[in-house]
Amino acid sequence: MSERSSEIAPLLRQVWALLGPDKLLLLVYLLTSVMAAVTEGVGISLLIPFLQAGGASNFFADKPVFGVMLHWLDGIPDSRRLAIVAGVLLIVIVLRGAMVYAVQVIGEILPFRVQQRMMDQAYKALINVEIGYLSHNQVGVVSSAVAQLPIRIASLVLQVAQGFFSLILITVYAVLMLAVSWSLTLVTIAFFGLASLVLRGVFTSRLEAIGAEVTDAASHNSTLLHETINGLRLIRLSSAETAMSQNFSANTRRLTGAKSRIARVRCMPAPILATVAGVFICALLAGGSIFVGGGDDNGWVVSILLFNVLVFRLLSPVSTLNMARQHVVSEISAVEEYTRFLRAMADNRQPSGTFKIVPPVDRVSFEKVSFVYPTGGQPALKDFSLTFTKGSMTALVGPSGSGKSTVAGLLARLYDPCAGRILVNGVDLRTVDVGSWHQLIGYVSQEAFIFNDTLANNMRFVQPKASDEEIVRALRSAAATDILAGMPDGLQTVLGDRGTRLSGGQIQRIALARALLSDPELLILDEATSALDSITEAAIQRALDELLEGRTVLAIAHRLSTIFRAENIVVLDNGVVREQGTHDFLRKHSDLYRELLRHQMVGALA
Repeated sequence: MSERSSEIAPLLRQVWALLGPDKLLLLVYLLTSVMAAVTEGVGISLLIPFLQAGGASNFFADKPVFGVMLHWLDGIPDSRRLAIVAGVLLIVIVLRGAMVYAVQVIGEILPFRVQQRMMDQAYKALINVEIGYLSHNQVGVVSSAVAQLPIRIASLVLQVAQGFFSLILITVYAVLMLAVSWSLTLVTIAFFGLASLVLRGVFTSRLEAIGAEVTDAASHNSTLLHETINGLRLIRLSSAETAMSQNFSANTRRLTGAKSRIARVRCMPAPILATVAGVFICALLAGGSIFVGGGDDNGWVVSILLFNVLVFRLLSPVSTLNMARQHVVSEISAVEEYTRFLRAMADNRQPSGTFKIVPPVDRVSFEKVSFVYPTGGQPALKDFSLTFTKGSMTALVGPSGSGKSTVAGLLARLYDPCAGRILVNGVDLRTVDVGSWHQLIGYVSQEAFIFNDTLANNMRFVQPKASDEEIVRALRSAAATDILAGMPDGLQTVLGDRGTRLSGGQIQRIALARALLSDPELLILDEATSALDSITEAAIQRALDELLEGRTVLAIAHRLSTIFRAENIVVLDNGVVREQGTHDFLRKHSDLYRELLRHQMVGALA
């Protein structure tokens, strides 16, 4: 037995845990399976009176199970016996049909419910993970865990359920076979047991290896698809369509090839088993009298024939049980990958405190904060200290990579400091409930995200109960009413995936309007006007001057024209505060600030 085969029992326990509240539905499935199997056995047993009528004498009278039933029929007159048995057989057949239908329907529905629950569980885990975790993990692997692995595991649940049904059927057939001949039954069990062991040894390791390849290829395909969608502009401009298509096609062929090999391996044991079993049955027909006993009575012939019928009926559940086992083995990698995903999500869950913060936010302080991104490297911030007071505007400037966006991410609590602390009204931000903090923040980044939904729903994402009038007012504040005027369906216009119907400047203005709609205590503008022309930027600045009354604002900009009005401008370099003060003070006393100004002027003249 391979090491992976020994993991089947723990894997089945994991599958049982994944059933959640549907464990009751599985128990109903097992109960109906037992009833279906029992009616199958009763139906076969009811054939005995007809066999006796055909000349089998009383050969079955002293057999277990069959003898009990014949004794029950002794009290019925011969003239009515077969008619009554036929009527009971009809009822049993109808009941068996109903039970088999119930087994099949529950067996189909159960995996769908498991799939839905697993997808919901994976999505909830993903939605609450730390932002930093996604920054250093392949998005394709994550999306595969949410969208594809639950489908494979749900299929595994169906196979396991069918395996249970087959196991119950095998038990019923084994009881009937023992009733006919215990010696023949032992020989048959030995034969099928040996055949199953041989088939398992031949095919198990191949299924394990191919199953792992399917998991890897499927994850890689998701990664390629995600990169293509998000990097299509670069692909097009680099004339890399052919290379990317060849890469995707090669991986798709790899995935299809692996799935095809699994199909070939899975389908092989059943016909092999049927062929070998056919030879075995012929041997039973030839030498059955040795085990059953001969004599002048032809009952032993009927007994051998009935036994062979049972063996034939046994082939299907044995094959199904083997197929279920092979399916479980080939999907071990999927369960392991999904379990690893949930564990990683739990280990990297966005931490949250319990303190519910309420407005107003009078003071936010960074105290000797240092931060290193999960990917490692140099610290993004080192001993950073800064205080924001209510109603003030603080600006961060500095070269690229100086730590400006890191400050914004920490303030929004997308990350937690590696050292030091952030205090909100004197309370450590790590002890604050994340949801209550985010409700007080408006965050607008350079890479603003637009949903493939209507303009109204994109705006209401931050304020679900906002009226149309409030949305229009927020658009006006962000100098975005011209965008609304150009929409064919007004607020109900669908903006396209990631805002494909909008320009970069329009996306930023709608993102700004969305942030203003939430009426935030703290507004974070991370390069929020980088895609705007100077005229639109000036219009937004005039509108913001009125709206920023009483709000705390953190503004980050490469274009220094947007932050001249800030009460405090902080110059960052390599994660360290070099200077801070007003624009006039820094222009006189900060070499780095003057250098930034000089580059701005050169850029404007270029």
